[in-house]
Amino acid sequence: MSQNPLLYTLCITISTLSVTLSFLLLSIFLLSPRLKNNPQLIPIAYLSLSDLIWALWAIICYLPATIDKMKSVNDISKVLCKGVGVFGNFGALSSFFWYYIITNNCIAAIKGKTVDEDTPTSGRKKHTLAWGLSLFLALLPLIIYPEFGYGPVDSDGYECWIPDGDGQEWVRISYYGPLLIIITQALYLLSLVIKLTCFDWKDSDGLTEQRVRTAMRIIVFVSVFVVVWGEALVSRFVEYWMTYDSFKAHFPYLEDIHIIMKGSAGLINGVVWLTSSVIREEVKKWRTPYNDREEMLLEP
Repeated sequence: MSQNPLLYTLCITISTLSVTLSFLLLSIFLLSPRLKNNPQLIPIAYLSLSDLIWALWAIICYLPATIDKMKSVNDISKVLCKGVGVFGNFGALSSFFWYYIITNNCIAAIKGKTVDEDTPTSGRKKHTLAWGLSLFLALLPLIIYPEFGYGPVDSDGYECWIPDGDGQEWVRISYYGPLLIIITQALYLLSLVIKLTCFDWKDSDGLTEQRVRTAMRIIVFVSVFVVVWGEALVSRFVEYWMTYDSFKAHFPYLEDIHIIMKGSAGLINGVVWLTSSVIREEVKKWRTPYNDREEMLLEP
């Protein structure tokens, strides 16, 4: 990361806002029985938890105190860096899989198929995929390379992740493989929504204001994932074909953009879902007088 104080401040600010909005969205779901028990909406709460973990990782990585520790070469700094690396990789991978589950539900709904209900069996499958597999893949670099699985990726001490090294590049497939698959699915969902909005609904006079708002929300949600993580994918591929110093010399601000985007997913997702009609209506009910609220809770 460059020493530009404006970019550094922007990175910390965006990541902090992401943590705040993700925590707020998660709290609303936890406090609302209707949202918490809705099988189509609850994956959004889990995605916000993953976004919160990922944004916290970005903040931890770029705090001056953390950077000073990473620059040292003692055993404590190595253990700390490995822990930070696993924490961040787990947050990113779990967000990938929750995106997969949400986009899969959207594709099923658009195609007129039955959306997977949150039965105990399907719930266990989702949590095993999103949390269990993510944790395994995050620990995989340490399982294969206990000493060098995670470490500072550059001499400045920023970003504890899977470092470059002989034979270690393929370990990153555990990160980029799921990401590439889910970006492909997200692009497929984006094409379905655009086709539905611009052609199917328009030709059948079904283009209502509510449908347009819903379609736009899905388009923004999917586009954020494709842009943020697609940029991460591109920057890593470019870096792979160069040395890290050569990468920074040829693309001095690409790494800064990459760092800033890391925390922006949670921020934009928080805005998208906190402004949705479902969340706003639920929060609005909390502001009603107690007697009216009691009647609402008794409604079927």
